[in-house]
Amino acid sequence: GSNAIMGTIHDTYAAGNVNGSGAGTGGLVGHNFGSVSNSYAAGVVVGGLGTVGPLVGVGATGTVTNSFWKIVDGGAVNMTKNSQGGLISMGLTHDQLKTQENFTGPTSANGNNSLAWDFDSIWTMPPSTASYVYPIFKNLVKQVTVTANNATKTYDGQGYSGTISGTVSHPLNLAVGTLTYGGNWSTGVNAGIYTITPELTVSNAYLDPYYVINSIAGTLSIAQKTLTATATATSKVYDGSNSATASLTLAGMVGKETLGSVNTATFNSQNVLAANTVTVNTTTLTNGNNGGLASNYTLAAGQ
Repeated sequence: GSNAIMGTIHDTYAAGNVNGSGAGTGGLVGHNFGSVSNSYAAGVVVGGLGTVGPLVGVGATGTVTNSFWKIVDGGAVNMTKNSQGGLISMGLTHDQLKTQENFTGPTSANGNNSLAWDFDSIWTMPPSTASYVYPIFKNLVKQVTVTANNATKTYDGQGYSGTISGTVSHPLNLAVGTLTYGGNWSTGVNAGIYTITPELTVSNAYLDPYYVINSIAGTLSIAQKTLTATATATSKVYDGSNSATASLTLAGMVGKETLGSVNTATFNSQNVLAANTVTVNTTTLTNGNNGGLASNYTLAAGQ
């Protein structure tokens, strides 16, 4: 395209590749009859008829100031200046283009030119993890908070089979982004607390840097399974005390799992004729067989 006479292009950029067949093929502007400033082009430019430029295809009568194009790392850095020594345009490498200081002040990368691109209200740098890491427009950046909903279940020897869900603070077209849930919740089987971490992936490489994703994790809580117990006391010979030896039969175990228990118990009397009731005072469940873990179970209240 062309920038007409008296036309002004400033504070803009072109990220895509350009493939032209006619005269005047540029990364940002084909024919420039106006002015271009504080702009850059980051794509690969292919064209014909010899008038191809990484930023402007044909300069014509136009002017370019304080602008950049992307060069291949290790390539030559071409820099042009006006008669007063101010920067017209130059090439920056990938690493140099993703460094904010090269747009806001003199650096060795920008030829020690005193630039003043407005990073307070116009420009911002995307996160280093974004698919596009060069300067972008600040007012188009969307703060998106993704919150995972909590989930609960009771221990049953199986992983969580329910639906994991969440909320997104900003409407997001699923053609642009995909919401998934990471964390260790998917491997949770035993009783305990597991994390659910929402992960929003923006599939469009050019839209990705415009979404700042704030993730708020949820939890999967697997509660202990409640058991009931029946106590049985072992007969003893009178010894003047009401101490008893008791064993528990547990009901409610998952599958073929078993548990043991360590108990303290007493009879209701130390005398033979009156001792007809046993009370289990304390019980500690212990690991058993077939995968039975004491931490996955609890005794019902009053047991």
